[in-house]
Amino acid sequence: MPCSPTDLANSGILLIADGTDNGTRPFADGDNHVYWTNPSIVLSGGIDAGTARVGVQNTVTVTVTNISGQALSDINVEAWVCDFTMGVSPSSALPSSNPGGAAMTGYFAGPLAPSGSHPISVAPVWTPTAGDAALNGGHVCIAANCYGDPPDKSLTLADEGNTFNFLCNSHHAQRNIAVRMVSGGMKRLVFPMVVTNPTPRLGNTTLAEIEWQTGPRAWIGLPQTLKTHPGIIAATVLPNVVLSGDPHQTFSQDMLRIESPVAPTTVGVTQEFRNRFFLPIDEKTHVPLKLSPQSPRNFTIGSEGFGTGRSLQFDLAQGQKKPLIVSLNLDPGHRPGDTQVFDLVQRTPAGAVVGGARLIVIVQP
Repeated sequence: MPCSPTDLANSGILLIADGTDNGTRPFADGDNHVYWTNPSIVLSGGIDAGTARVGVQNTVTVTVTNISGQALSDINVEAWVCDFTMGVSPSSALPSSNPGGAAMTGYFAGPLAPSGSHPISVAPVWTPTAGDAALNGGHVCIAANCYGDPPDKSLTLADEGNTFNFLCNSHHAQRNIAVRMVSGGMKRLVFPMVVTNPTPRLGNTTLAEIEWQTGPRAWIGLPQTLKTHPGIIAATVLPNVVLSGDPHQTFSQDMLRIESPVAPTTVGVTQEFRNRFFLPIDEKTHVPLKLSPQSPRNFTIGSEGFGTGRSLQFDLAQGQKKPLIVSLNLDPGHRPGDTQVFDLVQRTPAGAVVGGARLIVIVQP
């Protein structure tokens, strides 16, 4: 949403870095920035960096960077784990992770040197319940705030200005990514999530939209996600690989063969294979991931009482939630390794972005 002078004045001492982000706010591409894939927020102890495991301890870690010109001490982090929800606020947190909406907190005494970064784990650790998994398949939205010297501040339920302002404030960050693997014969995918109103101070009306992403925008944050997902292999850990055709192409539908299967190593991997990802078919054969050349037949969101479409309008009071179903119909021409990327975006009636989520669908052999 548009950044006020106060928003910008509160930004810029600490940063939860969004890729190559240097802390400049507002983001250069304004409301179109895909900030909900922030790689500096990591979930560990579960299935992957964005997927929890029921019944075990999951730890949220936030990496904070000092973008001031002097060393900083007494750095605090707050985090909230929410349903897979586009717009997030402390009031939308899961009771199992944030009872009463209270923040999970972490602290680093410092000093943190200029341009230095430090991972800060928050406590208490989170043990998801079966009810959490039933809501969203185990995928979660994690939002974080960091603060140190004034005008940095805590973001608590007691604070009247407790909404996140990801586009305007370098102290705020969100990680909200789900990866779904589907079989080659599976042409329809239904994915549950939740919609809530993250900015009740702007009114009860909020818009939810689904957008199919192609080209460079689809790859924003994707490498960081694929590197941490089980069942996907980064080329940098494949030994002695040979790929028929032109290895310099960004994507290839040819299969990659491991000539000498050994323990994973970076030895023998040529530069052209770096930042490429593969699905294993068997011990020796892998299929490269690629953005699908086939457009989906249809993609919609739906909610009982609000209809079905690519854009829905909700009237939601603070704390009120509505189940949302994402429906994707894939083209029969999809091949193993084909990857589809969808962004779920939440906006104010004026069109300003207030939240988002990314759904990545990968066709398996």
